[in-house]
Amino acid sequence: MATNQRSTDVAYGAWRRATLGRMWIAVVLILMDLALVAIAAVAWGAADKGSVSGMSIASISLMGGCAIAGIPTLALVALANLLAVRSRRDGRPESPARRLAAAGLTLAVARLVVLVVAAVTVAIAGALDSDSALTDACTVAVAGFDALLALLVAWRTGRAIRPPAV
Repeated sequence: MATNQRSTDVAYGAWRRATLGRMWIAVVLILMDLALVAIAAVAWGAADKGSVSGMSIASISLMGGCAIAGIPTLALVALANLLAVRSRRDGRPESPARRLAAAGLTLAVARLVVLVVAAVTVAIAGALDSDSALTDACTVAVAGFDALLALLVAWRTGRAIRPPAV
């Protein structure tokens, strides 16, 4: 009996560490999104002064918009992870954490779909203006990498917070 309890405690400890790790990854991604929004804000300020124009500002706006959408998405994911740990620790049901994780995953998928559509639009418009092709490619790549990381963390959170076995 003691061996079974010890293995349960070890499994809970590993689950707890992994769940809190996902929460901290989501927090770091939120900070990264805030940094991307700050970069986009600087570019938007430069565009107001006429220093940046054309497709460069369009792709930077794409990156900034994607980052703005990522902040609440990742906040839901981080909160779902924290709530799951607290619920399991206190012996309460994890259904609120599962709902938050599902909402975060839905927003992450929607963010990625919108990013793909917007990136295709920027690519089509960018074909007409080849001067900013490198800037466009880099900003879309950064936004895509950020969105894929958010999707991965949201998906893994939803998989880790499972309903109890029946």
